[in-house]
Amino acid sequence: MDLHLNCGTKYAIIEVKSFKTLAKTELAQQQAAHYAKRLSLNQVTIALFVPVEDEDVLNELSGQRIIDGVKVFVSAIGWV
Repeated sequence: MDLHLNCGTKYAIIEVKSFKTLAKTELAQQQAAHYAKRLSLNQVTIALFVPVEDEDVLNELSGQRIIDGVKVFVSAIGWV
């Protein structure tokens, strides 16, 4: 699911994902970067829902990196 945010001249997207595996999380980041680039955006945020409450795990999954010139932010959100 994607959330498209538009405020005046600012435009952004948030990709909403459920954690399955680390490999799928990596693929989700690459896909989000590609999608943002197609929309001429230089950054994208992924809200990653993870079925744990352990802050160490959530912090490990959260972060930012640059993929193909697009800054990808991952924010892991715990739920049970």
